[in-house]
Amino acid sequence: MAEVKKCPLCGGAIHNKIAGKYICSQCGNAISESEVIIENDSVTSGSDWSYTSFENEPKQEPKQEPKKAPEPTKEKVRKEKAKKEKKKKEPKQKVYRPKQARSFDFSKLDFTLLWPVLCAGIAGICFTLILILMLVYKFKFLVLWLPFLGLSAYLMFALLLWPVFDKAGETPWKALVPVYNGYTLYEISGYNGWIFCLTLIPTIGQLLGIFTGLMAAVSLARKFGQDHRWGILYLFVLPFAGWVMIAVTNMTYNSNAGHQKNASPFQTF
Repeated sequence: MAEVKKCPLCGGAIHNKIAGKYICSQCGNAISESEVIIENDSVTSGSDWSYTSFENEPKQEPKQEPKKAPEPTKEKVRKEKAKKEKKKKEPKQKVYRPKQARSFDFSKLDFTLLWPVLCAGIAGICFTLILILMLVYKFKFLVLWLPFLGLSAYLMFALLLWPVFDKAGETPWKALVPVYNGYTLYEISGYNGWIFCLTLIPTIGQLLGIFTGLMAAVSLARKFGQDHRWGILYLFVLPFAGWVMIAVTNMTYNSNAGHQKNASPFQTF
């Protein structure tokens, strides 16, 4: 606790001593040593002043400025320039990186049933050429062009179904018979073939065909080891693309997968 000297008249703190008397810092009166009030307080209020000794405090050392790096000599600068010039003159070495693996595995391809796909491609080319001729002649001689147009479109459809029937264990020539190929397609999908015959009814059959065709596409995709999204995209929306994939890849038919004839039609989903 530090000693605090106070004035007996005003209670102000006393700092200086002049000619054997203390001078009050507040009222300015000279006070003898016997009249001074001495208190042992470390904290005073108002105009009181606390005296604290700073003798025991550690001395602060002056901050040292960071040493500057020595400036490079002319010899060192000359050597660094020589190294950079040498690196520029040296030929760059080629880095041989291994080729990334292809996203498509060609080992899955199976070309044993490629010939129906090629024939379907020729029929598709004929279909396109007939359409171009019809546009060139502004649909003149329409009666002459329509039979060839319909024949080329049907051959393209039937020839792409050929490998699907072959892999499903059906006789491939059934794909060439009108109506019967649709009946067989529903059968290998796990549905009754007579449902396809109902789709031939005008108006009502078309609405029924959209619903049953979607279910048959999903079921057929699962029988070939694919999921429902693949079936909707490649067997319902883009059936030609899906049939080509089945023909040229090593997909196998599993009759126990997908929909079964005795099950509910909604079991496919």
